[in-house]
Amino acid sequence: MFFFIWFFLIGILSLVMGIRALRNPDAWPFDRYVDEDGETDLVNIKIRGICLLAFGAVLTILSFQQLI
Repeated sequence: MFFFIWFFLIGILSLVMGIRALRNPDAWPFDRYVDEDGETDLVNIKIRGICLLAFGAVLTILSFQQLI
């Protein structure tokens, strides 16, 4: 039960942060870095959001497997 709670909490937090990174890249903690040319690093934030979504999905599935 201990691992279910921790995996579930971390998984849900990762899912929320991944969705937030994809929908609103200017929000904390995904503030876009603006270089000297004024270009933003939006692709890196999108990749980070996709990785967080995948990590969150895996941890959420693992948390439910802990209940079985």
